[in-house]
Amino acid sequence: MTVLQVEGLKKYFGGVHAVEDVFLQLREGEIRAVIGPNGAGKTTFFNVVCGKYPPTSGKVFLMGMDVTGLPPYRISRLGLGKSFQITNIFQGLTVFENVQAAVISFQKKGGNFLTPASRLKEINDEVMEILKAVGLEGKEAFPSISLSHGEQRHLEIGLALAGRPKILLLDEPTAGMTPYESILTMELIKKLVKEKGVTILFAEHDMDVVFSVTDRITVMNQGRVIAEGIPEEIKQHQEVRDVYLGRTYAGS
Repeated sequence: MTVLQVEGLKKYFGGVHAVEDVFLQLREGEIRAVIGPNGAGKTTFFNVVCGKYPPTSGKVFLMGMDVTGLPPYRISRLGLGKSFQITNIFQGLTVFENVQAAVISFQKKGGNFLTPASRLKEINDEVMEILKAVGLEGKEAFPSISLSHGEQRHLEIGLALAGRPKILLLDEPTAGMTPYESILTMELIKKLVKEKGVTILFAEHDMDVVFSVTDRITVMNQGRVIAEGIPEEIKQHQEVRDVYLGRTYAGS
């Protein structure tokens, strides 16, 4: 089943063609990486897909529904979650409170003094389930600002999971992490696909991470897709090696 389909997507900023005629099909349960040099258009592409920027032209379909140009909150409620390059959490709240606020927001249940205890228990149980899924069980009372960088990124993924997404867009999820934190993050991504049924589309610069976890890879350069395939095909693709991989993976 195709859960995300992009057709002829373009995004221009004046004379800058940030995204140029991109086509992409994402299958349910897939882990897909989008790679390319700085300025390739990866982040802009993600921002158009999630509704932050309207496209200059082209179409975006989510589970077969045309969501082109819809605002981010509407696309999110239709099943598309996103994390950002820069960690985006509520630093003044505890780990538990961060996810609790996200769950309440998604369910449109603002806090009030008349909320029945049974309803609050359902919310809190969901919060604990999410914290367990992202490896933060036992740290629910910690101030979120006290977490390591890697843990803060996992918390941000937890905030996205509060929206019960079918597809999760991750923009450079291992940026700034130690090698060990990167390994934990990749294990988390595989776990989300296996246990939560979430389909993953992520942009990443760490090629060891990309080649270890992905089913397929899309390569962008100067706003265009220049290659797409399984990891071994991308490693051997001459244009990809010329513009991005260099000789690092030659013969691997």
